[in-house]
Amino acid sequence: MTPTHVKEPTLFQWSLPLVSMFVGFFFFLRDPSDLIATVQHSMLLLHCIFTGDFSSFYQISIDTTIMPAMYSFFFYGLLSLLLLPLAGILQIFGGFDYTNSLDITIALRYTQLVLILLICFTAYLVYKLSKHLGYRDGTAKWAAYLYMASPLTIFADAVFWQYDVVTLVFFIIALGFYINHDLTKFSLIMAIAITCKMFALFAFIPLILFAEKRVVHIIKHLAIGVSLTAVSELVAHKMKGYGVAKALRSHLTDKLTDNGIAYSFGYVSLSLIALAGIAIYAYMITAKSEADFKHQSLYITFISLAAPFALFFANTYWWILVVPFGAILIAGHPKVKELMVLVSGFFVFLIITSVLVFKYYMDQDMVNGGLFAKVFGVRYSGKPSFYSLAESRNIADPNVFYAFALALLFAVFVILWKKTGHELFLAPKEIPAVSDHPQELSATDSPEQSATAYQTVVKLIPDSAVYLYNLAIYTYILPSLLLFTRELLLK
Repeated sequence: MTPTHVKEPTLFQWSLPLVSMFVGFFFFLRDPSDLIATVQHSMLLLHCIFTGDFSSFYQISIDTTIMPAMYSFFFYGLLSLLLLPLAGILQIFGGFDYTNSLDITIALRYTQLVLILLICFTAYLVYKLSKHLGYRDGTAKWAAYLYMASPLTIFADAVFWQYDVVTLVFFIIALGFYINHDLTKFSLIMAIAITCKMFALFAFIPLILFAEKRVVHIIKHLAIGVSLTAVSELVAHKMKGYGVAKALRSHLTDKLTDNGIAYSFGYVSLSLIALAGIAIYAYMITAKSEADFKHQSLYITFISLAAPFALFFANTYWWILVVPFGAILIAGHPKVKELMVLVSGFFVFLIITSVLVFKYYMDQDMVNGGLFAKVFGVRYSGKPSFYSLAESRNIADPNVFYAFALALLFAVFVILWKKTGHELFLAPKEIPAVSDHPQELSATDSPEQSATAYQTVVKLIPDSAVYLYNLAIYTYILPSLLLFTRELLLK
């Protein structure tokens, strides 16, 4: 039996990640958190712009907000644009005050909803990019789904409530131009992504080296890519209080060198070795075909972020930057369901490692800023905590858990490198038209029949793999809520 279409995610399956996001919205937010501070700083930037005191933005943040602003004013500017509609409404009804706790709370919950919308929007961008790469419609929808439902995506921006999805908007759009071999537009849009998050530079450099071999043109595109960061830094250096902001984010670059091979003269950074190796590899290879160019581009993007993140133990929420490119590669791969299981396992071991390493930073304080806790005036003491429970059972050593996470990630690296049977390499004649009455693989089909079906570009992901993929995030959500509920009941 040979099916004639790619089975798409059902409406119920699409609803599962949305439910998880709204569970995050109602129950999770660190208090205090980066999001609260960043929202207040974005409100402050609007205030400074409209009062003509832009140059004092960083100094005012030091003097009057819950913590000093630490990011580029350009990034705060993007978030301020998202806040503008709310600012206009609040201004009509009494003002938009960055020091008013009610205004901050309203802006905070509004921003959380905007982040959920941005996750959905970037899922749409993943779908469009996948179609542009040549995926069938059903496969492209699975790519979007694997990104949107990824536990790494949901944890990062709908449970921990960071905002790296803003960077992804520009990153994914830029990659569309890259696939078209339009390196100038790619570099211009990546300039925005790099200004939002410097980690975008990790992928930008090897991608330029892969597509362009002429030294002068390499320099030109690299200069375009870092131009916005350079200009914003030059402007910021003249602003009062910016030195504090720069010092606060110095840990981002320190992470690149805080783990490596020990020599008599010090450490040699594993992350820098990986980044340099990927860049050299990208420059030395040449695509054998258009399909190979697309696959190599995705793989270089994926591994140039994932490898250094794994080697310097990146903050858990930074992994969202890796997800869309891995999702696209996985959706077109003949081992898609196995890769979904590996990614789910990677998240489970990563999240266990994270709560043991970061402790309070990722422990039960995560629920204290949530809508439920604020509305009902309850707060979790953190006793017991994840770490204290692990310590009492002598399993608080993160090394073993992270070893398993790295092993699973390495398996993903190896499997995704395989090009045989990947949808990007299938000839157009192997892609049949969609039937009005498409058939599906039955549970009794043999492995040989399944393999034949895949070679005609039919891929069905079992419901069990989809549900397991969606359940992975609950290895963090459920224990957190159970401990929270336990304390509420015992009070």
